[in-house]
Amino acid sequence: MTIFGYIRLSVRESDEGTSLESQRAAIQAYADAHGEAVEFLSDDGFSGRSTKRPAYQELRRRLAEPGLTAIVCRSVDRLGRNLREFLALVDEAAEHGVFVVATASSIDTSTSAGKMFTQLLGVFAEAESSAIGE
Repeated sequence: MTIFGYIRLSVRESDEGTSLESQRAAIQAYADAHGEAVEFLSDDGFSGRSTKRPAYQELRRRLAEPGLTAIVCRSVDRLGRNLREFLALVDEAAEHGVFVVATASSIDTSTSAGKMFTQLLGVFAEAESSAIGE
């Protein structure tokens, strides 16, 4: 089985907590702990407010691939900062039997509690994006 490890770094981010390397390490640790192979998709220098990110678009196109079990990211805001788009991704993934995991917050949409927390974190990610824009 395979997971997609999605990592993103915007132009403004440079602290160790959001570095591409630290995101990759967190996702690899998850994959190793669950006996999954991981394929990394990386958008470096792209805002989470836009869906016009090459690796993100590839991820969306490939959701129905046989053997794909999960999309794993360090935190929900790595996938995006637009609540409607984020929830659409989670719903589309679920339609294909793929769940979403955020390693830093122990979010896992394969559980009902994980689904609820994912929706709440999506709200906060969008609010933070609006504040940054102001």
